[in-house]
Amino acid sequence: MRGPVENGECYKPCTPSNGIGGFDSECDEPERPFCSQIGRTFGGDFDCNGCAHVCLAEPINYCEYGEEQCDV
Repeated sequence: MRGPVENGECYKPCTPSNGIGGFDSECDEPERPFCSQIGRTFGGDFDCNGCAHVCLAEPINYCEYGEEQCDV
């Protein structure tokens, strides 16, 4: 079974319009309809020291930053 984020995969950036993890019109791939929040790493382990909103197959909010606090 595939996890929500896989190394080597590209994910479409999005801006949450129906809340983080909601269905989003920017997420136009049928298999990835949710504008979710994932953590970013800056030279270290996954630690939510940054975040990005990307289209995913699952409604996820890993880091619980506000909608306007992510840099992507």
